[in-house]
Amino acid sequence: MGVIDGLALLLIHSFAAASTRVPLPFHLTGQGAIIVPAIVNGVGPVSFMLDTGSNGSVISEQLASTLGAKAVAKTTLMSASGRRDALVVRIEHLVVGGVFADDVLMTVASRDAFALPDFATSGRTVQGVIGQDVLGALRYTIDYGERRIVWHDVAATIPAHATVLELESQDDRFVARVPQDRRVLRLVPDTGAETLVLFQQGESMPPGTSFANESVELTGLTGRRDARRAVVRAFRLGSTVLMDVTVVIVERDCDTTPLDGLLPLHHFARVTFNGPERQLLIESR
Repeated sequence: MGVIDGLALLLIHSFAAASTRVPLPFHLTGQGAIIVPAIVNGVGPVSFMLDTGSNGSVISEQLASTLGAKAVAKTTLMSASGRRDALVVRIEHLVVGGVFADDVLMTVASRDAFALPDFATSGRTVQGVIGQDVLGALRYTIDYGERRIVWHDVAATIPAHATVLELESQDDRFVARVPQDRRVLRLVPDTGAETLVLFQQGESMPPGTSFANESVELTGLTGRRDARRAVVRAFRLGSTVLMDVTVVIVERDCDTTPLDGLLPLHHFARVTFNGPERQLLIESR
């Protein structure tokens, strides 16, 4: 299985604007990742993954070299699967559908980092990741049924029967507050996650969690990490209670940010980010 977590950047400086007249079609991989065409410094289109769980954008060594992008800083690339030192380059212009961003700082990842099985089976050579440094100030709907992203000038209207989650900003990415019966889970709404991921530290699992006698491997841009499969008896999402939800459990390092996990978005019909309003609207299938 492959689950791609957020990437921690030390330096993020970009400006993004969107035109509502240009919906963005996307390819959905077998594991739920969103692949979109991008123009980078006038070169392209090239395939990028749009990742709402990543706090920074990423570019492949190959594309950075082709563009002649110069390193401007060093940082640490971090995810649930590990961490790795990396260089940061400045991209003057990024165009993705109706989104235009200038002066985007992108972490450089090796060619091998993008050689994930999910990307290979999609038939597309992914050259980078578009993260919350570009997306965070925007309003948009990801329509999984129509395979397109629609940009909004103003806050999107809340659809009937939609679940509304409060968003907060942490480490330059959004975290959704997901109330349960006895606690509030703080989950990263993640287009790059294949399944629900929960981080465990001590006895921090939700009540009713039962572990399966099965190990799995978490894969991402920073490498691989062992994890365990489990089942959560009841998972509440707004007024809906999902029963016997399969999850992946990852041991949380003591020095990591105290998040509770990753909420995969491709299981829903549509999700809308009202970034400036700190709202996530979820419409079930």
